Amino acid sequence: MKLSSARIKGLVFVLIILCVFAGLMTLGSFYDVIISETLYNPESVFAEIMSFLGKGSAFMIIPYCIIIAVLWILEFTGKRRFEDKRRWIEIAAFWAIYLVMAAALAYIAKVCWGRIRYYELLQAGDSSLFTQWYEPQGNTGHDSFFSGHTILSGSALVLFYCFNTLKDKEKANYQYTVLVVCILFMAVTAVSRIMLGMHFLTDVTFAGFLGFLIFYIDYSIMPFVKKLIDKACMKIENIYKNKPFAHASESASDNKTED
Repeated sequence: MKLSSARIKGLVFVLIILCVFAGLMTLGSFYDVIISETLYNPESVFAEIMSFLGKGSAFMIIPYCIIIAVLWILEFTGKRRFEDKRRWIEIAAFWAIYLVMAAALAYIAKVCWGRIRYYELLQAGDSSLFTQWYEPQGNTGHDSFFSGHTILSGSALVLFYCFNTLKDKEKANYQYTVLVVCILFMAVTAVSRIMLGMHFLTDVTFAGFLGFLIFYIDYSIMPFVKKLIDKACMKIENIYKNKPFAHASESASDNKTED
């Protein structure tokens, strides 16, 4: 079976990403503490801002869903038609699935691993409290592994999903540029967490890897999710068509078109 050029590019990208993650995890396994010592700068305004943006990007789904709700209400009340509603809801669903999976994994890992943070290590003044990322300690009250901010910043990948699934091929050509921007955003967020002493290199690297894994799973199940969205929208539209204001809305829209 002959692979398309796009498929080959995708496989090469995945291979590169896996090699980068493997290399960073190996590096961190030997030099986690040294890297944290080098980058530690808790007073960095840049690190604070990027840390905030990394986590805050996940909450942008709230205003996005509010916009969807407002547009649907406007259509139901006959004010205007909600164009491409399935597309809007599809993106919201993709985003929500990513966030739920990311938050759940982060919570479980933090509870089970109990890894001490770098700044806590400094406060304790006892280097023997340091543990490797592959040594879960149980529920100790510490939650360094893995980085919740980093994996949540991966929700920016929803932008890549938007471009990747566009029918307009010219706009879709920007998908790889968008992907690079998303990766850089995740990387800078990860570095900011190390600078603040909240995580080690292995914490943020593993979170980044899981972010891409969740994205892949999310992307893979979207055809099934889209079918559910289509069915739900059809039922709602059937209900809507039977409402008196629906016909008034359509008439008003047709009159505007004629004008």
